[in-house]
Amino acid sequence: MEFDIEGKVTVQCDRCLDDCDLPVNYRGELAVKFTDEDIPESERYDGEVLWLGYNENTLNVAQYIYESIVLSLPYQRVHSGTAEGTGGCDPEMLEKFRIVTQEEFDRLTGPQQEAMAENPEWEKLRRLKEEME
Repeated sequence: MEFDIEGKVTVQCDRCLDDCDLPVNYRGELAVKFTDEDIPESERYDGEVLWLGYNENTLNVAQYIYESIVLSLPYQRVHSGTAEGTGGCDPEMLEKFRIVTQEEFDRLTGPQQEAMAENPEWEKLRRLKEEME
């Protein structure tokens, strides 16, 4: 059997978590052979051949088509043209996921660090940590 699958699939963007459409273009072949053996349903497809019993008259290829489409999608699933930039990503979500700089982190955590420095228990923990390093 020969398959030629073209279209689009809506998946979740790895960068902004919004829906994005990815093109699908899959071409493949599936060999189907008959056998006298009684093969369990879960073992009928071995990655190369789909085995059918001689008394079977229908063939369900839904799982094969699904797996072919999923495996044809790119590893990184992002909006078109966003491999380096932000492209069609949701700017609000990108802002929420933004990594803060060391300066921003120090500014946000500075008051907490000052409060900890005044507590003698925190000083004991700091010295213990330094000894372990």
